[in-house]
Amino acid sequence: MVAIPPMPSKTERSRRALAMPDSVVRALKTQHARQLEERLKSGSKWQETGLVFTNPNGGPLEPIMLHRNYKRVLKSANLPLETRFHDLRHSAASLLLAQGVQLRVIMELLGHSSISHTANTYSHVMPAAMRDLANRMESISGNG
Repeated sequence: MVAIPPMPSKTERSRRALAMPDSVVRALKTQHARQLEERLKSGSKWQETGLVFTNPNGGPLEPIMLHRNYKRVLKSANLPLETRFHDLRHSAASLLLAQGVQLRVIMELLGHSSISHTANTYSHVMPAAMRDLANRMESISGNG
């Protein structure tokens, strides 16, 4: 096996451990098994890149193919085709915040350098969180 150096990251802080739901771990294991099969089929044509998602010969995926597949997934999910890939990150963070995940945890997940950046970016979700806070305070005081 060839040792693959780690992929470069945008900043030193970008390299971090993330907790993953079991469903993501299962999907990655399935992808790994699929990639091992592709490696066997490819034989000497296989390129070891260290990438999780590759073309059938182990090389990087073509951006145009990623774009086409992404648009197909958007269409099948009845989502607007104008949805940018980065919008998924923003949506995930907004949904986590709306579910009551602490802002600090979301900041760490996204790799933001300051909690104020995360708070400013996702302030549109805060009114619902503030309403929830008011309801909880009412409940604690015994008036709810």
